[in-house]
Amino acid sequence: MRARKEENTKYNMFMNFLQVFIKRLCFILIVVLIISQILFTVEPFNYLLNKSYKLEGKSVSYMNPAIKTGDMELTIQDDLEYTSEIQVLINGEVNSKFHKNSMVLSVKEGDIIEVQGKNIQNFATLKITRLSDSIILPKVNKTFIISNSIEFISKIKFK
Repeated sequence: MRARKEENTKYNMFMNFLQVFIKRLCFILIVVLIISQILFTVEPFNYLLNKSYKLEGKSVSYMNPAIKTGDMELTIQDDLEYTSEIQVLINGEVNSKFHKNSMVLSVKEGDIIEVQGKNIQNFATLKITRLSDSIILPKVNKTFIISNSIEFISKIKFK
């Protein structure tokens, strides 16, 4: 009986040790996770820790001259108020803003063109007025209604 009690206390001590060890290990791993996530947001460390940052940089068109490029002219058909702002997004990044009623964009194969309106009271009409000869999508004279949101224009396709 005494041997059984001794065996139980050894078992209980081992289980207590194991429980404490697992709790400490979990705590340490959570702290390491939080620290690593913070380091991913700090500029010199994110480049060292994240391999995809090394892939960022020059556009593919610089490395591969076979990618087709062309021009696209967009024209605002309506008179906008002074406070209105229309931005053109290429691949989700702001490329330029309308300062006059028309603008010419330099686009590449596969670019996604979007337009974002800000402070537009009603609606604005945007029209594709000119495209390079090699661009097959979008079509010339296609119109879009712009409001205070992002409007998808087209994905650029070449012949």
